[in-house]
Amino acid sequence: MVGYDGGAPVGYAYGNTAGPEDRWWARMARPVPAGRVSSPAFALKEIGVRTPWRGTGAARCIHDAMVTRRPEQQVTLMVNPAAGDGKNLALP
Repeated sequence: MVGYDGGAPVGYAYGNTAGPEDRWWARMARPVPAGRVSSPAFALKEIGVRTPWRGTGAARCIHDAMVTRRPEQQVTLMVNPAAGDGKNLALP
């Protein structure tokens, strides 16, 4: 999923369906509570927005477009605490 600014990408996101046995869940720092992953979830793997578009709501728009109308009942986003010097964890 990509947004455009005069032909240049504003940002992007990608993800895939993660079933209950998917290796995605094994990468969690803390185990997922029992029963939480009994059906497929959409694993939103990455969202990025170019610097001029940060703070404009572009990432939220990309996120919403990516997860709207997904058949899965859950969406998960894994955050790397080292990415962005911890800025991702500081977000509300």
